[in-house]
Amino acid sequence: MNREPKTSRRTQETPETPHVVSVNARQLGWLIAQAEAGHHPLFDTEMIARALDGVTPEAIERVGADGVATIVEQLANMAELEEARGFIRTLPQPTQDVLVVLYFRILDDYLGRRSATLH
Repeated sequence: MNREPKTSRRTQETPETPHVVSVNARQLGWLIAQAEAGHHPLFDTEMIARALDGVTPEAIERVGADGVATIVEQLANMAELEEARGFIRTLPQPTQDVLVVLYFRILDDYLGRRSATLH
């Protein structure tokens, strides 16, 4: 999502994993590196503060896994960061909040697993 050329992506569905989105590895790597440095370029500071201040389990349930998967798939098909940020800003506020909270949960899980790996 930085400024790299758009590459093809496709959604794969299997009974075990109903929504697996293939994304550009460079884009994902860039987002992860930014997140590790404390930068979260997909979201505005205000959006992050609002979301982390009060998303309930009920709100997450209302958006649902299918809703989040659809949003992530749409984001994965965007080549530019500003396009992705603009798309997120068009989502209803409760959906934005859920997306932010789930992003941080996934990031926290990733960072926890990565730091626990010893070779």
